Amino acid sequence: MKKCLIFALSTIMLLSCSKDKEPADKVLNPLEVNEITNLEILCQVWGLVKYHHPAFKKGSTLNADADLLELIPKIRKANTVTRNQILLDWITGLGAFQSSKASFDSKVNGKRIYAQTAKPDYIVDMSWIDNDLILGTKLSAELLKVRYAATSEGSKYIEILNDFCYFIEDGYASITDPSAEYRLLSLFRYWNIVEYFFPLKNFLPRHWNNVLTDNIPKFLEATGNLEYRKAVAFLVKETYDPQNFLNDMVPVFGNYIVPSSLFTVSVIENKLIVTTAYPYNNYNIKVGDEIVTIGGRSLSEIKTIIHEYFSVRSQDMLHSLVSFYATTTNNSRLSVSYLTNGELVSIDYPTIKYRDEPSHIAVFTRAIPVIYTLVEEGAIGYINGAYYIRAEAATMMNYLKDTKGIIIDLRGVQRENMNNLAYNYFTKSDIMCFDWGQSDPATPGILFRTNQSSLHYSNGVNYMTYPGKVVIIADETTREGEMSIMILQTIPGAITIGSQTCGAVVGSTPIVFPGNISCRMSSLHCRYYNGPEVQQNGVRIDIEVKPTIAGIKEGRDELYEKAVELILK
Repeated sequence: MKKCLIFALSTIMLLSCSKDKEPADKVLNPLEVNEITNLEILCQVWGLVKYHHPAFKKGSTLNADADLLELIPKIRKANTVTRNQILLDWITGLGAFQSSKASFDSKVNGKRIYAQTAKPDYIVDMSWIDNDLILGTKLSAELLKVRYAATSEGSKYIEILNDFCYFIEDGYASITDPSAEYRLLSLFRYWNIVEYFFPLKNFLPRHWNNVLTDNIPKFLEATGNLEYRKAVAFLVKETYDPQNFLNDMVPVFGNYIVPSSLFTVSVIENKLIVTTAYPYNNYNIKVGDEIVTIGGRSLSEIKTIIHEYFSVRSQDMLHSLVSFYATTTNNSRLSVSYLTNGELVSIDYPTIKYRDEPSHIAVFTRAIPVIYTLVEEGAIGYINGAYYIRAEAATMMNYLKDTKGIIIDLRGVQRENMNNLAYNYFTKSDIMCFDWGQSDPATPGILFRTNQSSLHYSNGVNYMTYPGKVVIIADETTREGEMSIMILQTIPGAITIGSQTCGAVVGSTPIVFPGNISCRMSSLHCRYYNGPEVQQNGVRIDIEVKPTIAGIKEGRDELYEKAVELILK
């Protein structure tokens, strides 16, 4: 120990008396070894260099992942001086480059690829670079140069397509039980993508740096495939990103599912209720029956697991997740206990594998229903928004034009957006619709610039002004349709009924982790024009309407019935 102290003091004296008289590195304790702090700093430094240093520009043969995997074992047990020197040597070894703050500032404030000239609303806080007490003066200065590095080629790890950012990463598909180095690569990759490109980062409930600190020990300890996948799930949950809320990477629910051709369930009046059912092996499970346990779990136990792995922002979102994951399992059969006519019945249902073989999803595909029709003896037009086709809008509106009102049902996953329906057929006024923003893929760290979108109503050949009432139906199953709803809500007098949507709006980009685990990240930040946030909160619901158990048993669609009532009253 005495020899170590003498060596450290000698090193500091040599630094302070060096020939070119550079100032000594300022460190809190040159002998300190703090593994978590070391890995935090490595993550931040590596991410900054990965996205800003010209060495990793498009076409480069250098590999930031390989560099990180080599740095991790060196940095983990290094003292403060050694750590900073290793990082400095790595950066300088990448080669010389030009750095210009003035050029960076002109990019920040200038016209961007999506024709936005306003200054950014939110820029990542990079003040950590200036902390030379932690980083040392030389490393701090070098990182400042990297931040303002001049490059016109862009990063090899980012592809810009239609103004959206896509991340070019290796999924390391052959790795099923990643080493500590690859687990930390997962954490560092995702943390830096969120740090520099997630447009909802400033809405997170806690500081993103704290997320890094808390997750480093979890990823170090997550040995084995299952624990590793759990760690990834916990990490993704930290973003409270609604685009991930139906992500199927969580292993605890399983790789098998009961086909919807046998039965489906929903949470109604805080009970797990059968919503569709078909005879199986002489067991007559019926619509309206209550599931007591499924896969050995009660409804409350399923909710607890979902809260553990998903960033649930509302009861409606929670119930949507329960409806899907309740019928999943790790087994080829799923045990179900249910109450039917007061009798408790148990049955094992067969399951199909769906995670690793996407072709099995075809089992769930049903024939496309009628997209639009006349209902209530021709008094009302009905549009199934989930299957709406833009090319048929003129024919459809001509067919529905003489009705008292139109129901636009946007429950489920939308096939095509309905923007043209709103601005071609319902009003003659131009209306400001919503504010939106996205990260700037050309300048990492600019998380969003606010843009404003308006509807410019057409005077073209298909133009008409529909005179009847408009009722929009939405609920927690509404996916890809929230922006359509926001646009349709600008129709004068339109009423939206149902329950809270998930708040995913539109626009997401895939992210892959080592082990070929994937998730998606929101690409947009969206809110009503000068109004409330929609991202994470859902669209405005004017009248809340939810199904009841009695209605399910009677085969009624109570949301549809309410829409009819509003139009005919």
